[in-house]
Amino acid sequence: LNRVIEDSYQLLRSTLEPSVALELKLDPALPPMLGDALLLQQIVVNLVQEVRDRLGAGGTLRISTRVEKQKGVPDEAGGDPQALASLDLEVSASVPHEPRQAPGLARSEPLPDRAGLALTMAEDIVRAHGGFLVSGPEASPATLRAMFPIDQLEETPLIVPEEAAARGHETILVVDDEPGLRMLAKTGLQKRGFQVITAENGQQALEVLRNGESAVDLVVLDLSMPGLSGERVLRAIRGFKPELPVIIASGYATVESQTSWNAAGAQGFVAKPYRIQDVAGKVRDVLDRAHGRVP
Repeated sequence: LNRVIEDSYQLLRSTLEPSVALELKLDPALPPMLGDALLLQQIVVNLVQEVRDRLGAGGTLRISTRVEKQKGVPDEAGGDPQALASLDLEVSASVPHEPRQAPGLARSEPLPDRAGLALTMAEDIVRAHGGFLVSGPEASPATLRAMFPIDQLEETPLIVPEEAAARGHETILVVDDEPGLRMLAKTGLQKRGFQVITAENGQQALEVLRNGESAVDLVVLDLSMPGLSGERVLRAIRGFKPELPVIIASGYATVESQTSWNAAGAQGFVAKPYRIQDVAGKVRDVLDRAHGRVP
């Protein structure tokens, strides 16, 4: 877990305002745990996304790990008294903030419906690793805490069997103005064998495609970006590369909007914030269909 956090430092740093301090306090005695490194990274990224709006200018986000012995852990997290790995995110805001999370949330209770999508997804991944999330007074002084079992590694589920993961060798252009999600998509797709080019806005994406220096096989296109919107970029791509597969990524989708994107020439859709295995699966599916490998 410590290695995942250390490897994610630059990614996390890029998602925060320059005036916000990011501190790591990682327990060197933390035992190893069995899990999918990319999914663990996604937990960290999503939890940071959830708390970053609570940071004022000049605030501090402290990420720490430690070993904690607890009794009375919910059955889904292991049952008997055991050692748990604790991942804490502590916010020190320089200006008052209004937390979106309802106070007093017990660790055994599900997160409220109004929790952000990033937090809901993080909770799902934590639970899949046999753990649970803590927030409210029980997490204090942390704002959010993720707990993972570490003393029965053979019982920890294998979350994403490598043989079941969608893989490929094609070149993917990822277009997203959020550095964290852009890096997460790049890292996750590269791990699965794809070649990845990134662009932080629509104009950059069109330049990459028009220059033709790299033969792009598919585009993963964020819909909501400053400057050229994803829909305008999609229509521009259709003007000079009508056969290039495009997958739309958006956190705001209705049946009408997806119909509109399909009419504009999109071949697929993934909801944000996304699981990297879902993106890889959609990429593989769209590429296979484009090449007639799926009936």
